[in-house]
Amino acid sequence: MKKLTVFLTIFMCLFLSSTVCNADGRNPYDDRATVCPNQTDPYAPTNQCPTPSTDPYSSPDPYPPSNTDPYGSTPTYPPSQTDPYSTPNYPSSQTDPYATNNGNLSILANSPDWKVRLSVARNPTTPVSLLLRLSNDSDSDVRDAVSIHPILTSPLTSTSDLDMLGTSNNWKVRRAVARHSNTSASTLLRLSNDSDSDIRDTVCLHPIFTSPLTSSSDLDSFSYSSNWKVRRAVARHPNTTAGTLLRLSNDDDTDIRATAAIHPILTSPLSNSCDLNLLSTSGNWKVRLAVARHRNTSRSTLLDLINDSDGDVRRAANNSLMYR
Repeated sequence: MKKLTVFLTIFMCLFLSSTVCNADGRNPYDDRATVCPNQTDPYAPTNQCPTPSTDPYSSPDPYPPSNTDPYGSTPTYPPSQTDPYSTPNYPSSQTDPYATNNGNLSILANSPDWKVRLSVARNPTTPVSLLLRLSNDSDSDVRDAVSIHPILTSPLTSTSDLDMLGTSNNWKVRRAVARHSNTSASTLLRLSNDSDSDIRDTVCLHPIFTSPLTSSSDLDSFSYSSNWKVRRAVARHPNTTAGTLLRLSNDDDTDIRATAAIHPILTSPLSNSCDLNLLSTSGNWKVRLAVARHRNTSRSTLLDLINDSDGDVRRAANNSLMYR
């Protein structure tokens, strides 16, 4: 019985020594290389053992850093592949199949389909010559499209283009030209005598009549306009010469004569005696009165005004002579 007990004890010790491993997978009684968990090669180096996951419920990342996630970051396209949603960049040897040149637009402008002509009138690259033709189109929608074309509002539109469009039979186009700041004085003068009252009134509000850069020669040209509002704007402008003002002071319109009588030449302390002497010959008594009161009026001019037909002018000339 004792022999049997000793035999079983020895057998159990041998069995346990062959199965017990440390926490790192190494058998303390085995001289072989360390065996890692889930590793079939018992002789693999210890430093190649995979690090076990600490989270027993974790799962491997289904989308590795190779950017295969369809909902991840924006994919990077290789140089040979472009983004299908981006605007194509056509090489120099290839043109945009939807682009239109002047030749194509000229052909389309003659289309019997008014919708095609309307598309040409809306095209920002349509040349002025075609716009002028379409502005006289038989279809009202086409004509209206020309009147709101970008060329009639862009500050880069040339004066020559506006001069050409100013000859259109479409009153809306002519009105747009009358509004444009780049319209020349000659075109504005022609439009100031337009048959349409809206166009004539639009010309009167043009920046050329308020800008300090307007030349005296342009203002003199406008003084011959048949539009009384344009002539009144000239009579107000500080760059109007004394000769032009003298003519406007004798205008048939009372508003223009009254405006000429309060021109800066007649009120500014910098006015010269030559201009005042010229204005003293005006048929407008209010202008002569302003000259008689001006401090820069010469003595010889005042001596002429003391014999004026108007009593107010004579008294003003006498008073000015008393303080000379």
